[in-house]
Amino acid sequence: MPAISSGSSRPASREADDSTFRPRKRSLSVGGESRCNDFYARQIEQYGLEPLLGSPVATCYFLASLIASFAPESLLFYLEAEHFRTAAFADNALRTRYAKGLYKAFISQRAPMEINISHNMRLRVSNVFRNAEPVTPMIFQETQSHVRALLEQEFSQFRQRALFARMLAELTTGRKDGHAQHVRAVGAVYDALSATYSIRSLSANKARLVQAEAPSFTKFADMELTSSELRVALPAWLCRTTIRLLDTPLPSLHESMHPPASAPPTDLPPSTSLPHPRGNPHAVVLATASAKKPTKQKSMQRLRFRFQLDSNSSHSPGGPSSAPATVKSRWESLWSSRRRKA
Repeated sequence: MPAISSGSSRPASREADDSTFRPRKRSLSVGGESRCNDFYARQIEQYGLEPLLGSPVATCYFLASLIASFAPESLLFYLEAEHFRTAAFADNALRTRYAKGLYKAFISQRAPMEINISHNMRLRVSNVFRNAEPVTPMIFQETQSHVRALLEQEFSQFRQRALFARMLAELTTGRKDGHAQHVRAVGAVYDALSATYSIRSLSANKARLVQAEAPSFTKFADMELTSSELRVALPAWLCRTTIRLLDTPLPSLHESMHPPASAPPTDLPPSTSLPHPRGNPHAVVLATASAKKPTKQKSMQRLRFRFQLDSNSSHSPGGPSSAPATVKSRWESLWSSRRRKA
């Protein structure tokens, strides 16, 4: 009888090569963030951009780095083109509208966030709309592949920045409270936006308008996405991206970023007259130069004013006859000594 081997050998067909990254099948929509964020931290350090795009938190930190480099349009277009390719549109009209919005915002020569592609790529996409050809999910495949290569170059610079270490720390130690982690990731995007482009406030209904498209995000209802002004279009796209990835909008800070006006100064010289608010409601109360001087100069002005009052009272017809001389000499000596010290 042939000997039966007790050891079990693994079939050759199940052998896998662990040298390449195998991304998990997941979506970048809301709720797709894995609980095991340290898995993504290890994969990002080893494989780079591919696992980073699989983590919405890491994607937001990479987006903040690109904003600081004045190049957020590459990642924004890549994410939107990927969403356009995989989204389920109700009809072809919505798909065409979405594609035209992406073309107007990122590919057109008049786009405020024009991506860096060749003229031939731009011409092939524009001919689809010019010739009224049917829009397919693969209309942006060529441009998306080119932008992916640009993101690989940007990621190599991102690894050398302090924001990359902050991202890894968030993925490894900040996984206990998911909402707080999302808020910190969106806060990094907002900080980069305010520091780089000096944009510190959004419209009050921006988040509500974007959240109305959840969870499909196929209506493209926000008209500011296709605006020709960068300061209008960029916050709209960032708010849309953060809500779609993490369900957390950019903060809308109108009142907190504009503190209330300070009260008018009360220690003004008597010669200063402030306009009455009821007489002119649009009048602006401006602080005079004397109100902004140091305390020593203020005291000298008060002293000079009192000296003038005493001198005027001494020359008045009904004033006392003996007091003016002593009072005037006393104030003159004190005023001259203060003036020499100043």
